[in-house]
Amino acid sequence: MNPENYVVVALSSRWPMLAFIKAGQNTWTYPNPNGDFGDVIFYKSKVYALETMGDIESLDVFSSDNNPSQSPQLKPHTPFRPFQPYCFHAYLVESTKGDLLHILRFYALSDSRFNYGAGRQTTHFVIYNWVFDDEDAGSIGHNVEVKSIGDEALFVGDNHSISILASNFPGCQPNSIYYADDYISNYPSLEGDEAYDMGIFNLEDGTITQHYSLHSNSQRAIWVVLPFNGLC
Repeated sequence: MNPENYVVVALSSRWPMLAFIKAGQNTWTYPNPNGDFGDVIFYKSKVYALETMGDIESLDVFSSDNNPSQSPQLKPHTPFRPFQPYCFHAYLVESTKGDLLHILRFYALSDSRFNYGAGRQTTHFVIYNWVFDDEDAGSIGHNVEVKSIGDEALFVGDNHSISILASNFPGCQPNSIYYADDYISNYPSLEGDEAYDMGIFNLEDGTITQHYSLHSNSQRAIWVVLPFNGLC
């Protein structure tokens, strides 16, 4: 929307690395240390990146101190590996109230181990609110489990996760998590890469219902977020 002033942040590669690029730049910048991130979000004018074991780090991509010849540093903000054990997928979402929510997604187990192939199925979610001990310094002190999000509905997935007020959208279920299928097969010719692990998780009773009629040839899905009406 503003071609002269923008920043794009992305996760790429098999063990996802964080990178960003600004208006006028020709190459991506890779912070240090880097690698194995699960999600990333713009929150309070900073980038917060989620490592696969639950650690959250921040990056100030707008700082005038960034030297193009040196890799910017990621700053840790949470205890080391705050969750034991951890889950395979997790997301960072800013709530409509401005809280930083950490959503953990759990799957069915196969032979007491996580099933990485086709057949895995989401069983439930757990939500935490990260509390900032020092907002100015961006210091995250502890997390509080959230049992209910009230009128909010969360949309989570590999692309970009958001929170909305369900009452603003007829037919949208409150206190629920809408989720897309985030699984990518390493051997699509053998296992298939159809999107079938999608649904709506109700936080009040723990039930899962479908939001989309799945077909055998369904491709992976992402949420399309319009940059209007305060959604983005």
